[in-house]
Amino acid sequence: NAAGDGARMALLNIDKRAEADRMARRVDYIELTTEPDFHTVFSQAMWFPHMNDSFPNLKKAAGKGGG
Repeated sequence: NAAGDGARMALLNIDKRAEADRMARRVDYIELTTEPDFHTVFSQAMWFPHMNDSFPNLKKAAGKGGG
């Protein structure tokens, strides 16, 4: 999986380790579960096609068979 691949890269390559460190320092943590509608929006987004039209581009990309 990708996490294992990244761990191997970081262990074997000092440049990749430094790159990962730089990227980790740029990450902003956002607590989504404190948003009042998070659970509703998240669960609706799990269905294909989606239960609402919040993601119209996905519907277009899926074509006729996508809902």
